[in-house]
Amino acid sequence: MLNQLQHTSHYIQDYVHMNLSFGGPLAGRAIVKSALCLAVSNGVDSRVCGSAIAYLTRDDAEPCFGYYHEPDLICDRPDDAVLHCVAVKGSAETGLLLGYVELFSVRRVVVCLSDKYAGTSVDAVYCLDPTTGQEVDVAVDLSLPLSEIEASYRCERMPDGSVEAAFNQVLPIAMERAYDQERNRVLDEAVNAAFQECGVPADGTLNPEQLSKAVRIVAERLTPFLLHQLNRRRK
Repeated sequence: MLNQLQHTSHYIQDYVHMNLSFGGPLAGRAIVKSALCLAVSNGVDSRVCGSAIAYLTRDDAEPCFGYYHEPDLICDRPDDAVLHCVAVKGSAETGLLLGYVELFSVRRVVVCLSDKYAGTSVDAVYCLDPTTGQEVDVAVDLSLPLSEIEASYRCERMPDGSVEAAFNQVLPIAMERAYDQERNRVLDEAVNAAFQECGVPADGTLNPEQLSKAVRIVAERLTPFLLHQLNRRRK
């Protein structure tokens, strides 16, 4: 039965609606854990992270994180990359051990691991592009007073339109990469189909008659992709 199946594909014509909600106790705890793990991996004793440990272990503890979109804490944000980022900064002088977690360049969160930090100074950043797995060299400015952290708890650093603005930075990157991947996929399939229907191996040579047939097959296979792109650009 599988050998008799015919594979067909088509492009969706309607808009794709996405739910952009993010949050809840488990999501918040995952964010705090990420910052805590980076701090510990850079020599911080987890026992001094009182705010984080309380939030992770007690159901009645106050959340120790808040969304922080403006100003942008990544100082040298690249224009052509999507980012996952975790950063921590601690100083006995300020008494603060802070964290920053960013997901897909869109969700940006500051974390207060401790407001009674007395350990050695720590300043660490781990950032990568999740679409490639490659690390990205960025600087994160976590020189924030406690008042800024508390403002984020009250959602005062997440002004109207800030999340949409972050998406507007990311979507063109994602759409360009999606276009390149789909174009390459369709072209490869079209060429392979043309050689197969002409009865020529992939590393073979087409004679003039086969070449004419192959060009027609490739054009037919590429037509749905080209029409979809024209329709999308028109919209």
